[in-house]
Amino acid sequence: MPFAVFTMTILLSFIPLAWAHPPSQMELNYDQEKKNLHIEITHAAHDPREHHIRKVTIAPNDQEPIIRYFPTQTKPSVLIVDIPLEAKPKDVIRVTAVCNEGGRKEETVVVP
Repeated sequence: MPFAVFTMTILLSFIPLAWAHPPSQMELNYDQEKKNLHIEITHAAHDPREHHIRKVTIAPNDQEPIIRYFPTQTKPSVLIVDIPLEAKPKDVIRVTAVCNEGGRKEETVVVP
């Protein structure tokens, strides 16, 4: 009996991982005039208060990252973020989005 309980506990602990998924798409646009990085992260969730993009990390030229945490998504299917950011032409900005239930997506934009 204790072995069956142990086995069921282990198996049930993996159920949330089956629901977790990384963001499906990320669009990055840098506006040189406004000095702003516009980020749209597509991540479908039935309840964005419970399942959402929890953290976005912005690393310009692989230097000290800017980290933002979110308690929910903008909409059930997307998180939209605008980050004030100084950047020069040809700077490389790496953005990583992390789901609160597991999964991550990384994209890079080169400033025009």
